[in-house]
Amino acid sequence: MFADDLNIYISEDPSNIESALTKIQEDLNTINSWSTQHGLKLNYSKCKYIIFGHDRVLCNLDYTALQPLVLQEVLLNRVDTIKLLGLTLQNNLSWTKQVNLICNQVNKIYCLKSVFAYLPCSVKKTIIQTAVFPNFNYGIAAMANINYVQNNKLQRAENLCVKYIFNLRIDDRIYDKYKILHMLKIRDLQEFRILNVLFSILKNKTPEYLNDQFTFFQSSTRQQNKVLVLPTHKTEVYAQSFTVKAIKLYNNLPEIVKTTTTAAVFKKRLKDYLLNKNDY
Repeated sequence: MFADDLNIYISEDPSNIESALTKIQEDLNTINSWSTQHGLKLNYSKCKYIIFGHDRVLCNLDYTALQPLVLQEVLLNRVDTIKLLGLTLQNNLSWTKQVNLICNQVNKIYCLKSVFAYLPCSVKKTIIQTAVFPNFNYGIAAMANINYVQNNKLQRAENLCVKYIFNLRIDDRIYDKYKILHMLKIRDLQEFRILNVLFSILKNKTPEYLNDQFTFFQSSTRQQNKVLVLPTHKTEVYAQSFTVKAIKLYNNLPEIVKTTTTAAVFKKRLKDYLLNKNDY
């Protein structure tokens, strides 16, 4: 009997990190006892732990003074980066490595450049959307706080794909090509994914821990003029969170998009809006 990707999470103030590690150790002991009793084999060599936090907090931690975490007498290694559900997470909550990984995957289409020159645009578009664009799409809603530099790096990679489709040179302008292809640029693609996740949360009321973050103003319970309450926030970190960003994006949508009741129609209207938002 085997199980993969079991994760234990705990959130604590930096001043209580020793207490957090003690609680984690207690959970590890419980897991070890349960797995032994039920014949579940743990791969101790692959078990690791990571401490997430702001750069400022991480720099002030004395890692040598922290109590070790042990599983079946095996000392667990502390790492700065982990892979979770296909996303590369860094201990300082930066997306630099994930963005670099996406761009490296996208840049592999360079090997097809000589072949692309002889293919019609429709075929190249299909190849790009099927083999390359999943790299941009996957997990981009979770990357709500990517910075300007990271966004630009992803946008340049996407621009390269568009230029390959139209056999354009590196310095050629592609402003109108996205509309022709009916494709969203990176920032709009991220907004599209975030808002689709939010629509699903509001419609299905799940998962509960996310649904609890979103509340409509009492005066906006009618179908028209639906406005979500923006929580009070003082830090830039929270301002860039999924919750705050999703609320701001939703409140700025035109009513024709917000009042949609089905997921399929919402996606269509939202994409049309993002492709033509300068016309609104």
